[in-house]
Amino acid sequence: MQLKSLNYTLLSQSEAESPDEFRSRRGSNLFRRSLIWGLVGLLGFGILIGVVVGLTRSKDDYDLGNAPACPQYSPTKPRSETRARFEQDLVADLSSDEFLDASVKRLQGAVKIPTESYDDMKLVGDDPRWDVFVDFHNYLEKTFPLVSAPLR
Repeated sequence: MQLKSLNYTLLSQSEAESPDEFRSRRGSNLFRRSLIWGLVGLLGFGILIGVVVGLTRSKDDYDLGNAPACPQYSPTKPRSETRARFEQDLVADLSSDEFLDASVKRLQGAVKIPTESYDDMKLVGDDPRWDVFVDFHNYLEKTFPLVSAPLR
């Protein structure tokens, strides 16, 4: 009686790897696993050191006394009396009720002008939906003439 040798591998004999290829792959995986566990161990060691150092510090190490966490420096002083007067007048104007009322009216006028834009808009000039911004541009020129004045 003659025994037949059977190949029980799932791969055909031509696709099965040789013992050298198997050893090479196994060695590569072993190196990769060792590297990963080494990095995990190093990270764990770093966390452990951080916890130990944090627990050994006393409250006095963090005490800043009465010093504020973010020290405030004294404001700079204007170089000239003219500049100081200008800054005082500017602060007075900006904090007045008249300035607030004028600002609210300007904003109310601006939000009345439709300025919708869409994600699918073509280039300016090619898409008529950009034309709504002409009215807004004219409003800004009328409301803030010094800002929109051409440079000379």
